[in-house]
Amino acid sequence: DNHSASPIDINKASFLVAGQKIHPSDWYSEFIHSVRQDTILFNFTWLLREQLNKAKNGDTIPFAIEGIRDGAGNATPRLDMSYKINHSLDKTGPSWHHFELPKSVPLWIGWDGQEFGQFHLSFGHDHHARLSSGNSATGYIELVCPNWGSSWCERGITWKPAEHPYIACRLRMNPLRPSTKVYLRFRIKGRKGQDYQISLVKPEQQPHDLNKTQTFPWVNNQWRTFLFNVRDLLKQSGVNDKQLADMVIDRIAFQREKAQNNDLLFLDDLVVFGAPKNQDTPDLLTWFAFDASGIASLKATALDDNAKPAWSETFQGAAPVNLNRLRARVKGAQWFQLQAFDKAGNPSEPVWFPIAGF
Repeated sequence: DNHSASPIDINKASFLVAGQKIHPSDWYSEFIHSVRQDTILFNFTWLLREQLNKAKNGDTIPFAIEGIRDGAGNATPRLDMSYKINHSLDKTGPSWHHFELPKSVPLWIGWDGQEFGQFHLSFGHDHHARLSSGNSATGYIELVCPNWGSSWCERGITWKPAEHPYIACRLRMNPLRPSTKVYLRFRIKGRKGQDYQISLVKPEQQPHDLNKTQTFPWVNNQWRTFLFNVRDLLKQSGVNDKQLADMVIDRIAFQREKAQNNDLLFLDDLVVFGAPKNQDTPDLLTWFAFDASGIASLKATALDDNAKPAWSETFQGAAPVNLNRLRARVKGAQWFQLQAFDKAGNPSEPVWFPIAGF
């Protein structure tokens, strides 16, 4: 209560967890000033994540705020609080925050955790998009087709297919009129004017179409995965080794034609990836999740061609994982689902992540 006077000088306050100063994240904290009072909102599971990951069931973690002053310099005594861990009350799995990618993965856009508030794509004139999570705790982007039936969205990138051969994504089409026959293409544009497409419905018999044989059946409003070895497709189309070694892709895009007004295309998990040249060099994926019971492990489940579980491995703790442990069992490239588990046994929502074998 600020008694309708000076608000809190938030920059003078200090926040302590178990006696150690911390810096609350802007993404998970909010300061609200009103005439009668000032309110500070924290996501305590994120603030206490390191202590929660180390603690046991029944442990108590102290939290304090000191240096509370208003703009006029009036001080308020230190405020002490605590949180007691109780696994029996925890029925919710961990939340994702963000990932730090290894060198084998120059691009992964998943709209999960901290990434949810950003589009990461640019759009053509009068095109629009929105971020959504549906009934899930993980996000995706909805691309809305304008009234003339063609749409385009793209992403700038510096990508050498000779070094990172694969590109993958998950897509879902939701035509408002299910009988619509839509052309959907993945476009790849290079610095030296190269322009290729990969048809995502059926081959279009175009010289620059890298999809010569595959037809992809679509089911209205169902997600489907795509995974392409672009390096091999380019070589099959006549690109020689020297041209491939020099090729740098600077734009990737999704193009739709013959859709109808307000038809939707859902996009998630856009990934460019490869494998390290040296199998003995660790290829570390650093992951950040948080939970009221603390993080226990990360489970990676390999998926077959029908997106069904094939096998899995579990990494204990919350430390970075060496993808080479999974890569040793992968032929070509394969989709995985990653799930964090808390110490109460609850799983997070899965995120989708493809991995290339050696």
